[in-house]
Amino acid sequence: MKIAVRVHPGSKRQEIKAAGENCLEVWLHAPAADGKANASLQRLLADHFSLPQSRIRLLHGAASRRKLFAIEL
Repeated sequence: MKIAVRVHPGSKRQEIKAAGENCLEVWLHAPAADGKANASLQRLLADHFSLPQSRIRLLHGAASRRKLFAIEL
């Protein structure tokens, strides 16, 4: 399954909300520096879907707020 994610790094809250079919909006504590937000987002998605982190891959948008992830269920 592919899922689009809009990220808000450096936020006071850490939360995931649905923003449509196969689309999520995510607020992260982690800053958008040195890949910290991407790593934090991968961990948060793994917890959200109850999967190991190895089953979640970033396909596009490593340096963007809009990202595309592949999730192997």
